[in-house]
Parts: sequence; structure tokens; C-alpha cells
Amino acid sequence: MRTVVYATEAGLHPKAGVECSEKLQAFLNSNPENATLVLAPGDYYLEHRVSIEGLRNVQILGHGVRFVCHFDMCDPYAYPGCFKVKDCRDLSLCGFTLTNDNPVNTTGRVVSIDRENYVVDILLDEGFTLTGNERIFGVDSFDEDAAGPNWHVFFSDDGNGKGKGYRYKRIGQRMIRMFCWPSTGVQVLDLTPGERLCLRHGLYPTDQITFRDCYRVELTDVTVESSPGESCSIYERCADFTFRRFRVALPRGCGRLYSSNTDGIHVVGLGGRLLIEDCDFENLGDDAVNVHTTGAVIASVEGTIVHCTLGDRLGVKGGLLSDRWAQSGDEIAVYEKDTFVKKGSFRVVEYTVNRLSVTDVNCELCPGDMLANMAFCPEVIMRNCRVKGTRARGVLFQTHRVLLENSYFSQISNQAVQITSDMERWAEMCPCEEVVIRGCVFESNGLTHKPVRAGGIAIGVGHGGHCYDIAHKDGVHGSVTIDGNRFVHLKDPAIFADGVQRISVTNNEFVSCCAGSEERYPDYAFGTVLFNCKQRRYAGNSWIGQPDKAYLEKNA
Repeated sequence: MRTVVYATEAGLHPKAGVECSEKLQAFLNSNPENATLVLAPGDYYLEHRVSIEGLRNVQILGHGVRFVCHFDMCDPYAYPGCFKVKDCRDLSLCGFTLTNDNPVNTTGRVVSIDRENYVVDILLDEGFTLTGNERIFGVDSFDEDAAGPNWHVFFSDDGNGKGKGYRYKRIGQRMIRMFCWPSTGVQVLDLTPGERLCLRHGLYPTDQITFRDCYRVELTDVTVESSPGESCSIYERCADFTFRRFRVALPRGCGRLYSSNTDGIHVVGLGGRLLIEDCDFENLGDDAVNVHTTGAVIASVEGTIVHCTLGDRLGVKGGLLSDRWAQSGDEIAVYEKDTFVKKGSFRVVEYTVNRLSVTDVNCELCPGDMLANMAFCPEVIMRNCRVKGTRARGVLFQTHRVLLENSYFSQISNQAVQITSDMERWAEMCPCEEVVIRGCVFESNGLTHKPVRAGGIAIGVGHGGHCYDIAHKDGVHGSVTIDGNRFVHLKDPAIFADGVQRISVTNNEFVSCCAGSEERYPDYAFGTVLFNCKQRRYAGNSWIGQPDKAYLEKNA
């Protein structure tokens, strides 16, 4: 039987500007089992992170509640985040909003450009002020309509808080002068006076809410209005998460261009099933949803001992894996180093960092082969969602089974959907075995002034989402079905699929896609490109306002 406990009866009352981290944590942990904890509506001001740990069958209700977390624009990486959730089972979070007391990004407009010295004068929008002490770790440019970043400028200097950020000084009440690093400053050559800029005060500070070792978790009617980093992250040893009516979106009239500076839902250590239903993602500084696990590379094999590393991640070879990357009993999939074809698997007997004791090996293990832990490859179901105005991809899936249906993607800077396995840059795994995308609408995506392989769906290998070379001619991903979708006003191809064993593109409608691709992609100026796809079915599709060349089928 579930007990109902009211926060006001425990002495916890919302009061704007009054710090309540310790009182809130004490209340949330006061009934660790079989309880419904009810918070009174209002603002709860948090200067410290609240740890929720060891709860069993607990529901936390916060309808009308805003958690206002302290954010120091001068020291973004001191940010504590809002909630750290650990070792919980059957947990339900419902009804509240997460936000910050200070802006996590600042909006301005280009006034003038010194192209020779890479210097830009910026007029900040009304309501924004910088003294010169605030840190800026990322800068993105927007066209006048601010629909999504146009990638004229896409500075990013983070280094997990150790990066230098961008140099600037205050030259007027709302005017700053930014001095761009020469290594990236060449981007300002594409800027024009009047373009809008988003100045991000941090890229990867502590997430607003993080989960570890949690099973059967539901987030319902939870809204993130502001996050200096990722809004919600799920790390190792979690399973079976549900997001319903989860929103990452700007509050009306705030003036900022990004709600979250980076991802909305970032998944790196989840098993079981991930359900994302009736959710809304608007104006994010990176992907709305990113699902993957961390990939490893075999360094050497000595009998039943496998030495592995994080691989070549951002140019750093031989990196350390997490001490939670594997544990006894885990199944590890093995992928051939050159072709990315799955070779087989083995079981873990014992794991210490970068060292595996293994059994049940059913393939030859070779240095350079890539590894993925199957404990962290959830089934993903995403339906009835809306993604609008993200800086990178709409959604990125690197897991075995995906169903994406009845969702709407618009004004995404790059591809709306990316299916890949990105060991080349971020050491992320793994290839997909079965993907179904149906009943979705992809409208006005691929906004960047850089070419985009596909404004709708990009499938391939690597950070760019494509490989188009002979190494992957046998296919990397298993089965992909793209059925009954609508692609509208995409200046690049609607679909670019590379390295798929079986692909079916049926009953889709394409409206004014690939316009202008002759110049951007002279070799791939087609609405649909299927490259290195062994078994292909292409039928029942219709084209409106489309160039003659609507479809390309090619093998390396």
C-alpha cells in the first residue's frame, strides 16, 4: 500500500529566492518505499544538487512546481545540476519544471566584422548583460528568423570546462567585442552584419538531472526550460525508462535562442526499453535525443584476457574506459575492424579498467576489432513527438532496435534522423539491427549553409552518418524500413542510406526535396540515395515538385 506524504506537513514550503536544497533532499528521502510525495506548487530555489538515492516504488508529484537552480555565468563548471538519481527502482517523477536563475546563453546581433583580425562586435538583445567576466564556450549564428543555427559560425571550445573559451570585452552598455581564435576564426568570414548569435555559457557542465543504477523509471509532464549542458542523462546500469509529455523548450518571452545548451535526452548506459511518447523538443544546442553505448577497441589478446581501450576518440588514442563499462555476465559484441561487420561475441568473466577476462568466445579476436556491450543497447520506441530547431541532429540512434513513428521534425540544422555507429569521433556504438520509421513528417530541415547528406534521414557509419566506400559494401546495419512518411522542402536529399543490408523505402511522399543539390552535391543530386545497400525495395513513393532524378541506387 502506498503512503501519501505532503511536503508542507513536513515543513517544506516553496519560497522564491530562499535556498532549500537540504530540506528538499531530506523530504524526498524521508519515505524510501511505497510512497507518494507531494510538493506544494511554487518555486524551490536550489544552490546545491539534490541526491535521490535508494528509493523503491516512490512517486514524486510536483504539479505547478519550479526547481530554480543557481547558475554562475562566470564559473559555469561549478554548476551542480538539479537532481542526481541513483539506485532507484519503480520511480515516477511527475509535473515539475527545471530552470535556472541566470541565463545559460545570451542572445545578440552582429554589428560589425573585422575579417582580417577575426574580431566581431556584437550588440546584445534587450534584457541581456555581460560584464566581461562571464565565460563563453560556444557561439552559433542564426539567420534573421532564428529558426535554427545556420552554421556560418559554430564555435565550440569546451574541454570539459578546461577550454579557454572565447575572448571578449565589454565596449558599451550592451555591446561586446569578441576576439576569435585564429584556428576557428576563419568562420567569421561567412558572417554578415545583422545575423543573430547565441553565446553559450558552457557546453557540458553537470546535467540538470542524471540517472545511474535505476530501473523502471517514468518521467511524466516534466519540463526543462533551461540547462547549461544536457537536460537529462542516463548512465550505466539503468533499464526500462519512459518519458511521457517530457518537454525541453524555452519559456515564452525569455529571449534566449537555446533552451538546453546541448542534448535533451542523452543515453549512454541503458538496457531494456526506452519509450519516448508525446514529447516536445524545441531549440536545443545539440541533439534532442541521443541513444548509444561507449565503444571499445581491442589492443591485444593473451589467451582468455582481452586488453581494450576507448579507441581513437577525438584524436586521443588508448583512452581509459569507465570502470563501469562492463561487469561479470555481460555479453560483448565484436565488430570487424575494417568492415564493421559483426563477427561474434563473448561473455565477461571479470572486468577491470581496459582489461577483460572472457569466456564463450565464438569468433577470432583481433587487435583493432571494435566492441560494444549489449547490456546498453535498449529497444527504442519514439512516437507522437515533435522536434524543432535543434543545432545538430534531431535524433541519433546507435542501438539494435528502433521504432520511430508519427513524429514531426522541422528546422533541424542537419539531418532530422541519424542512424549510425560513430567510432571515428565519439567512440559510440553500435550498428542497428532493425529500424522502422513510419508516419513521420520531415519539413524544412538541413538549414545549414554547409551541405547536409540528408535533411530527413541519414544512415551510415561515422560521425557524418555515411561512409560511401567499398569497405562497407556488405552492409553494416541490418534491416531498415522507411514507410509512409512525408518529406517537405528539403534542399538536400531526403534520404541518404549507406551500408544497409536490407532497406525498404515505400509509400513515402516527397515535396520539393533536393532543390539546389546539384550545386551542393553534384554527384548525389537525388531525392533518395541508396549506397552500398545489398537488398533494396523502392516502391509506391510519390514526388511533387521534384527534379527528374529522384532516386539513385549504387554500389561501391
